[in-house]
Amino acid sequence: RHTHNGPLRVLHSLYPEGPAVCHNVLIHPPGGLVGGDLLDIRVQAHAGAQALITTPGATRYYRSAGEAAVQRTHIALATDARLEWLPQETLCYNACLAENHLTLALEPGAELLGWDITALGLPLAGQPFAQGQLLQHLEVPGVWLERATIAAMQAMSKIASEGGRKEGDEAAQPNPFAAGMWPWNLMQNAAEQSAAAAAAAAPTPAAPAKGKPKESK
Repeated sequence: RHTHNGPLRVLHSLYPEGPAVCHNVLIHPPGGLVGGDLLDIRVQAHAGAQALITTPGATRYYRSAGEAAVQRTHIALATDARLEWLPQETLCYNACLAENHLTLALEPGAELLGWDITALGLPLAGQPFAQGQLLQHLEVPGVWLERATIAAMQAMSKIASEGGRKEGDEAAQPNPFAAGMWPWNLMQNAAEQSAAAAAAAAPTPAAPAKGKPKESK
């Protein structure tokens, strides 16, 4: 049984494994989220129930003009319930402001197989994730919590270059994030060194030969 409010809905309920396991295809017809959007997904499996939930395509966070686009998913499994949570990947487009919250609550004996896959930008299409950010929140209440903000390349570069400098203070202060920024700094230095080496190895154009002009007779 399912209900919906707005465009988010269950497209099909299928039984390819037999009547005991229901496969649900969750669809969002607009195809993506923009600033100000909120998708609230709540899944509840009763005792002994078995189900699989997937989506027909990726979740897409598009460019934002300033507001965050938010998806919240809460999954609750009763005793001995089994659920496979297998949505397609999440795509964060350049300059998006995305929040993705996933909470999993399992009663004793419940089982869940799932994933949460995120891709930043579309580099093969020439659209790197150069601006914006993603807040990722994954939680099993009372057991496990993972929460982090993934900033785009420009934001990371700004943090690395500014250090701990305060506004109006020209003296650099110790950067409390320096230890966590070393992979980014290492990549930046490697890229700069590679570019310098390529420039040094490039052949220097030969200067045109200067000779005495021939006199015509």
